[in-house]
Amino acid sequence: MKHEQELANIFRTYMVSQSIDKGYKFHTFSLGGQDRDAGADYLLTDSDRFTLIEFKYSDKDLISENKKTRRLTLCQKLPTRPDMESLHDKCHFITYSDSVNGFIQTNIYRKQICNTSIFGKNSGLKNQHPDISTRCDANSFSNGFFNNQSTNSLSLDEFETYLSWLLTEASGSDKTTLELLVKNPDSKELGIKRLGSIREAQQWVQDNSFKPQRPQWPF
Repeated sequence: MKHEQELANIFRTYMVSQSIDKGYKFHTFSLGGQDRDAGADYLLTDSDRFTLIEFKYSDKDLISENKKTRRLTLCQKLPTRPDMESLHDKCHFITYSDSVNGFIQTNIYRKQICNTSIFGKNSGLKNQHPDISTRCDANSFSNGFFNNQSTNSLSLDEFETYLSWLLTEASGSDKTTLELLVKNPDSKELGIKRLGSIREAQQWVQDNSFKPQRPQWPF
């Protein structure tokens, strides 16, 4: 039985608790069907910086990425664009659980997936196996994300540059950004609001999110 969504929920809950401890805003956006082009299930932001994460239930499910032709194209194109490869390494990750001990691991997407053990010998990829030197646990990832000089996210301008390249050049989309959904803060009823760009999403988070705080005793 696969529990990919449950793992994503557990990871998100952990990141929320870390944002509280570290005093950061935090918001996640589900990408829905846009994951086909973005190569990720969720966008994470602290309202200033941005990260993409693909989720798999366990390490045994990583091989399923070989069914996605857009991901092979990404793997093939990244080495030809060192500038995009550098941005990729700071904002595009894959998270999964270890099938032996259940611990959640995160790695840079290309370091984990862009190799012939995933896509086969005829893929033209240089590496035969994942690079585990960049793999980290949830605590290390959150420490790198919630940091003024984050190693696990990009600024708005950097992220928009990478995302536009990812969507158009690596995925063949005619869109250069993502459409994101949030609760409409201007309605008394429960409704949604569409955000047409990452820049618009950043403004929404800054205007509608507050740094979370743990309740103080007595409460």
